[in-house]
Amino acid sequence: KEHPSAVMSATAKRDGLLTTYSAFLHANHSDPWMRDYFLKNYAWYFDTFNVDGFRYDYGDGLPADFRYASYAYIKSLRPESVTLSETFQDPKSQPGMFDLNYCGYNWGVIQKLAARQITVREFVKKVEGDKRKFGAHFRRVNAFDHHDIAHNASMHTSVVKPDTGDRMNGGRWETVYGRPMTDGLLAFVFTMEGVPMLYCGQEIADSSLHCLFGVGGDQKYFIDWAQSETRAGQERLELVKFLSGLRHENPDFFDGPCRFKDTEYPDEVLFLVRALKSGEFRTTINFSISTRRIRLVPGCRLLVSAPGVYQEGDFLTLPPRCWAILKR
Repeated sequence: KEHPSAVMSATAKRDGLLTTYSAFLHANHSDPWMRDYFLKNYAWYFDTFNVDGFRYDYGDGLPADFRYASYAYIKSLRPESVTLSETFQDPKSQPGMFDLNYCGYNWGVIQKLAARQITVREFVKKVEGDKRKFGAHFRRVNAFDHHDIAHNASMHTSVVKPDTGDRMNGGRWETVYGRPMTDGLLAFVFTMEGVPMLYCGQEIADSSLHCLFGVGGDQKYFIDWAQSETRAGQERLELVKFLSGLRHENPDFFDGPCRFKDTEYPDEVLFLVRALKSGEFRTTINFSISTRRIRLVPGCRLLVSAPGVYQEGDFLTLPPRCWAILKR
């Protein structure tokens, strides 16, 4: 009431953006008092809680001029802090505004690949196209489960299990695609450029349905921490610890050279190459429902893999829906 110009109606336009969530009033970021209020909040969180940075829900919804101003102010207070945006559409929406973004190919396109609705070649084309679109400066957070709702692997729609053809209504990645494939996707997001993200129980192979928006109906919306006491949960946690250690030992996973390499099965076998300071890491996943044998360059050694994967000299055998990380 003291500052009526600090808010605007839910239908007001700002920088060409029509606001959504029509039940709410929206902050008027052009109002001097409101801008000062937000900036003072950044300082308060740093001083009171010593936070590492700030995450923006629907970052595209903030006016560009405010994004620039707040980013500069945050960095002036704490240069090492990190700003993370939930969404982005404009290639210009990261430089000078956010350090990291998560969206793009992430969970949606990876889900299609896991469901065999697109080929490996199509997936690689999408990833490389995004890199060209958003530029060398772009830094993404990599994930394959939806960051708000893990109702099921298809985000509210039924999917067909690739190995059996059965139609699934509900069930997280652990249930629909199985542990080897889920482990392989974790191996991919941890060895891809950018920053990996774990979502609600993935570190213990939890298959409970989850939604951050609350509880409704007969759905389960909580992490089942008892899963950490199971063999599957303990093995997943050991894998996550290994992958996390790999990242800490090799910080250039974040922005070091990154390329995809064709195999004898370019539509079925993903092969990611990371030429880093400590050596060349290679992550491969067999998305087909048949065993595939691929040739390796000399000098590769197996670091970690799904059960059943084995190396014979310069050849690697991948059972259906299985994966491996190698180093050369």
